[in-house]
Formats: sequence, structure tokens, C-alpha cells
Amino acid sequence: MLLKSAHVRQYKSVTDSGVVEFDRKETCLVGKNESGKTAFLEALYRLNPLSMGHPETFNGLRDYPRRTYTRDREFIPSTVVVEANFTLEQGDVKAVEEVAGEGALSGVDVIIRRDYENKLVCSPPIDEERLVERLVVDAGLDSSLSDGVTSIQELRERLEAQTGAPDAVAAFAREIKGRNLSQEIQSALAKRLPKFLYFDEYNIMPGRVSIPKLQQTAEDQLGPGERTTLSLLRLAGVQSKEFIEAKYEARKASLEAAANQLTDEVFEYWSQNKDLSIELDVDFKSPVDQLGQPPFLDIRVRNQRHRVTLNFGERSHGFIWFFSFLAAFSEYRSREKMVLLLDEPGLGLHAAAQADLLRFISERLATEHQVIYTTHSPFMVEANQLQRVRTVEDVDQAGTKVSADVLSTSKDTRFPLQAALGYDLAQTLFLGPDNLVVEGPADYLYLKVMSGHLQGVRRTHLDPRWVIVPVGGLDKIPTFIALLGAQLNVAVVLEVSAGGSQRVNSLVERGIIAGEKLIPLTELTRTAEADIEDLFAVDFYLGLLNRSGTVSVKESQLTTKGRILKRVEMATSASFDHYQPARYLLEHQVELLKEIDSETMDRFEELFRRANGLLARVA
Repeated sequence: MLLKSAHVRQYKSVTDSGVVEFDRKETCLVGKNESGKTAFLEALYRLNPLSMGHPETFNGLRDYPRRTYTRDREFIPSTVVVEANFTLEQGDVKAVEEVAGEGALSGVDVIIRRDYENKLVCSPPIDEERLVERLVVDAGLDSSLSDGVTSIQELRERLEAQTGAPDAVAAFAREIKGRNLSQEIQSALAKRLPKFLYFDEYNIMPGRVSIPKLQQTAEDQLGPGERTTLSLLRLAGVQSKEFIEAKYEARKASLEAAANQLTDEVFEYWSQNKDLSIELDVDFKSPVDQLGQPPFLDIRVRNQRHRVTLNFGERSHGFIWFFSFLAAFSEYRSREKMVLLLDEPGLGLHAAAQADLLRFISERLATEHQVIYTTHSPFMVEANQLQRVRTVEDVDQAGTKVSADVLSTSKDTRFPLQAALGYDLAQTLFLGPDNLVVEGPADYLYLKVMSGHLQGVRRTHLDPRWVIVPVGGLDKIPTFIALLGAQLNVAVVLEVSAGGSQRVNSLVERGIIAGEKLIPLTELTRTAEADIEDLFAVDFYLGLLNRSGTVSVKESQLTTKGRILKRVEMATSASFDHYQPARYLLEHQVELLKEIDSETMDRFEELFRRANGLLARVA
């Protein structure tokens, strides 16, 4: 079965979550702290839980929303907490047909519910009319016996009403009376219902645990971390008592085999430190302490670089989580189908390690099982898979709501999504290895238009391998260079104003970018200051301002020297949108480019020649 949707009601902070649809592979629940993400996962888990140390049943006193507990007390037992819609797969349909025959189902969606009395109710789409026909035919009776009968109950009543019926009909009546086919179908599907594995930070393993405590404590009484340790012991292929009774070599072999298997799996996806390995050992000699009786299972991490081992509990929280989850998952990996519920996975992981975790979820988990995880980290949101995201928000007077509509949520709830998109956009701006950085979108348009014009008249134009990247201002250029200059070929068209390029020049002094990768526009204009607009003739640019409706200014009004933008702003006593004239040039380039003078074309051609020369040196 495949989990299609779920609806949670009256559970902790959730009054009515709304119907939440899930992706066939991964679903990401995004929300602030205390928004109700954990409550929603807990309710799902208790639909059909795998024992992992968490409460597995609903308890009205503990779980029902307190704000209405007194008022609703008499209705609590019958309240349906979680209702899930599953889509039946081929194997599920076949299992039903083995019980009730072909055509017993009218559809492939089945509803599963659990209430506060912890009754699991399965509502399959049974086609009773078709089922009646099949029962009569399979019994070898005349098909007229089922004419007009739409349910098994009606068939029973018809058979009971017949007098002097043949023996075959009487035997069939007794068989039908003694069978509850609806219950048989429900039982067949209930056996195939996916188990839910819930894993959170409380499931992380301690670095040391008492083996007798694991022996003497019922599995459902173990804490979440101890339950994960039990999974690790089972991975080793021995029961906990065998660690005491087995000889040294046999015990050591089992421990090393389990440690090696998990180490290999962890470091297939753990890129933060490849010099680590896991070691398991049993300590027989330590005295009784707060952990319990010896012997103790010790989990240690060896750092090959520093040649030291440390207790597992002393490693980084992110590494402990990753290893613990693999240990817990190892016990159930052979199950055909599970729904994995991961509450804030990777909370202690670096952004790059969170990317490793996402890759692990996608490549290892979601290929076999459905994964639903919660997060408030932008690095756990796949920006190219936003259709898998559901937002979780605690709404005033309404409780926790889960929605696929990100526009309906608050800005704080949307923030991780915006951050994920922003990060993805920053990455996708760099479409190739060669990037020409400019201040803003106006510079981008001027370079694009003039490069196309020069190409049309068979003069040097900008090589198409360059990706023009507007970064949003001179002050942002140093940050872009510092972050990406070492990884990509970055050149900068540098607009120069009094003192405005000192930070960029300091990057050259510190060796972060080569001086030749800077193309100061002042070297093209032969002036002390220059913007991209200064490559145009003054009269042409003023005409562009006037025609575009940006500002109205004449050359006679320009009484100062310097950059054209600064001179215009001083003449008009106002700042203006630098992008508007650039857009006007783009939209009206057919007629406007005819007015471009040769000196302007020479300056742009020199700019493109210098940029292309940088390409040639790194090609």
C-alpha cells in the first residue's frame, strides 16, 4: 500500500490538520518551532507503529487537546485521531482476490482509521454486488440466485427465505452465514498495512549501555535510545545474552562485522570526515553504576587522523544522529514497505552534511519506502522539488494546520522555503565556469545589447562562454568573489568611483583574485571615475534618459565633471532608476543603435576584447 493522504484531528496542538496529501517518495513538512510538526508525525506513527521506544497507542488524558478536554470527555473514546487514505498496489489487490475472488474491489483506495480506543478500522472499497455474483458462480449454483442482490446480507436473507432448497443451496447458505467476508478482506489488507517507523533525537544511541538491562527489560519498556542499541545488537547477529556467554573471538567477530557494516554505510554518505570508523566492545570489569549492571556495550569512534578513540556520545550530535538512524533502520531494512517518519533529521548537521542526508534519503530510503520528514532548515528543502513541501503552522484559535499552499502561511513559516530558493538561485546564476560579474541588471542589458550590435557589424563582441552575472551593487562584488572566485573563473567589469572600489582592490592585494581579472572602466574612458553608462557618448545617454521618461535633462544643465550618473543627479537634484533607460534601449534598439557613434563602439569593443582575452588564458 502507498500512503496517499492523512487527516489528523484532536491530537495535542492539532484540532484539525486538514487533509494532507503525500508524495509517493518524499514529503517535507516545514514549519517553525512549536508549530505542531512533531504532533502530526506522532499521530501518523500510532496508526501502525514499529516499536522504537515511543508511545504506540493513543491516550485521551495525555493526548487530547486540553482546551476542550473537559467539554469533550464523553466523546473522546470514539474520536478518530488519524484517518489515512492508502492506494492499493498490485500485491494488495491480489491478496484480496485470494480471499474473495477477482473483482471483489470497486477501487484501489482504502481508508484506515484509529481512534482513542485504539481500534483500527479498515474501510476497503468492496464491490458487494460483484462479490455476490462471484460467490454464487464459484459455488456452482445458478446465477439467477444473485439476480437483484446488491449485498451479502441480502444474499443471506434470500437464501434463508427459500424453503425446500436443494442440498447444494442449503450448504452454500450455511457457508455464507458462517463467513464474514468483509472482515476477511479487512484482515487481509490490515496485514499488508505499511508499518510506520518514527525516529527523532531521543532515538540516538548512548555511547555506553548495560547489556543485562537490555536482557531484563521488556522491549516495549526500553527507552528510545536503548531500543536503537538493541537494533545494533541484532545487526551483530547475536542476542544480547550471547555477548556474555560467547567466547572472545566469536564475540569480537560479531562486533567487528556489525561495526564494519555500519561504518561502510555511514561513510558512503558522510562527507564531513572520512577518517572516522566505528568500534564496538564489551566491558566486563567496570562496577555497577547509574547505567546498570556490567557487562556494558561500549560504542567508540576512532579518528585515524589523530589516532585516538572517543566514546560515541562525545562525538558531534549530527554524526551520532546519522549513525543511530542507520542502526535503527538496519533492523527493518528487509521489510517490503514502510513509512519512515523522521522528526528534524540533520538538526545538528552542517549544511554540506544536510545535503549528504538529503542524498541518503533520496538514494537509499525513498527508493524502497515513503519518507516524511520535518525541518526548519533551508538546507533540508530541495528547491527543485517544492511540490513535495507542506507547510505546518499553528493558527490562532484553529491549532496546527498543514497545507500545500505556501502562499497561505506566514512569512516566518515561508522563510526556510525562501532561503532555499535564494540559495538555489545563487547557485544557478553561475551557469558555466566563466562568469563576468557586473554591478546590476542595467549593466547586464547594456553589455548584451552592445555585444549583439557589434556582432552584427562584424566587430569584436563578448564571447558567448561568458555568463554575465549582476550581483546587485558594488558592495556585493567582494563577497561574490571571495565565495566563488576560487572555484570558478570570475572576471569583474569594475565601475570606479571615488573610494568606491577599495574593497575590490584589497582582494587583489590578498591574492583572492588576480589583478588582471578586474577590468576598470576608467581604463576605457580615460577618466578618474566611470560607470558603464560612461562608455556611451553624453548626448546619446541624455537622449536615452529623456526618451525613456526617466528624467528630463539637457547637456547645458550639466555643470560639473565626473561620472554621467552623478552629473545628472546633481543637475536634477534627484536620484533615478538606472534600469529604466537600459530597458528602453533593449526595447527600441533597432532605431536607437543607428545613433551610436564610433567612439562608443570602440570603447565597448575594447571591453569585450579584454574580457575575451581572459577567457583565452584559462581555456
